[in-house]
Parts: sequence; structure tokens; C-alpha cells
Amino acid sequence: MLKYINSIIGLLCCSLTTIWAQDFKVTCPRNYVVATTENIIQVKVDNISCNNIQVRTDNGKLKKIGDCTYILIPLRTGDCNIAISKVVGGNVIDLGISKFKSVNEKSAGSFASEKSGKGKSKEEAPPVAKPKLLLGGQSGGDIRKLVVQKQKSLSLEETPEVKSGKMKLVSYEILILEDEERIFSKKMTTAAFDEEISTAFKQLKNGHMLLFINVKCQYDNKIIKLDDLIFDLKN
Repeated sequence: MLKYINSIIGLLCCSLTTIWAQDFKVTCPRNYVVATTENIIQVKVDNISCNNIQVRTDNGKLKKIGDCTYILIPLRTGDCNIAISKVVGGNVIDLGISKFKSVNEKSAGSFASEKSGKGKSKEEAPPVAKPKLLLGGQSGGDIRKLVVQKQKSLSLEETPEVKSGKMKLVSYEILILEDEERIFSKKMTTAAFDEEISTAFKQLKNGHMLLFINVKCQYDNKIIKLDDLIFDLKN
């Protein structure tokens, strides 16, 4: 009888372990983060909504700015661990940790080159070089609000694939932040801005952040994710 009870308990424990064991993924466009700078990260947990995911770090500050999307500002170089938990029935269940390297801005380029030379990534490499996403010919950094307000659409860096028309922008999400709080967001499936976005641009102020995230292009029937585009607004 005791052996029978122990077997049942063992089966229950295995079942619970199977239920709780879930894959999660933390992605950053560069696969590393830059210290004292805003870095966009995205967190996904299988079969769990973004509202039931908790994200923590041991290096710096995290701020949620959209569905499963966060700004991470590491305060120092070195290890930067991202801990992921899920909330089920009011209980917080730890799922695991993703590890990133935090580097200073000057060494970021050499670090990226070193990473690219260490064998293949677990993710399949895109079939062609990824073009940069551009707004008014700029690929991020400081931008004057008058420049933004004159723009009618996003554009892609003119690679051979873009020039031939074989690579096209298919979707992205636009965010406007004020003091790290989201004040505007919209998902788009065309490069051209609609009236709602043009109106939001008219409300831009010095110090706002303008972000284009979850950027996807299509090429040869494949979807390619591009790097996020981040601007700091200046008068």
C-alpha cells in the first residue's frame, strides 16, 4: 500500500513538473547590452500572457513599455542577468535566468564583431544582410522634433534587395515615451504613417523617446526581424 501511495505521489510530482516546465525567451537585437544606455529587450513565455510575466535584473533598471517589451538600462559593465517568472493563480513561479554581457559604448562594436565570429547562432541567420530602418535618413540617436513632424513614412536602407523591391517592410510598432512612461503606441502594417501617428508627432516634446520596435520585413517569403529604431527628441 505504501509503495502504491509513493508511486501516485511520484506521478503527481512528475505531472506538476511537466506542467510548470515552460520555455521562455529573452531577446535583444544585438545579443548584448550597452551600459548606461536604453536597450530594448523582449520576453516571451510559452502559453503565458504578457500581463502574467514578471521580469527582474541584477544590473540596472527595467521598465515595461509594451506587450512583453522592456527598456533595460544596465548601470555597470559585466554580467547582466534577466530573471523570468510567471504568475499563476496569484503565485509567482520562477522560470529561469537569461544572461547577457553589458559592455561600454566604445567597446560595443568590437564585442559585436567577436560574437559574430564564434560559430553559428542558435537562430537561423537571415538569407541576406539586414537593412537598417530609417526615419528621415537617420538610424537612431538624437533627432529634432521638427524633423520627425515632416516625415510621412519609414524607409529602409537601400541594399540591393531593397532597391530591387524584393524586400519590403511589413509590420512594426511605434511607441512614444515620456519619463519612461508610454503615452502613445500603435501597431502598423504599412511604412506610411496614418493621421493618428501624424497627430501624435505634433505632440512630441523635448525629452520624449520615439521607438519603432518589433520591426519585420519580408524577403523571398521569409520574415526577417530588423533592429529596433530608437530616438531621443530634441527641440
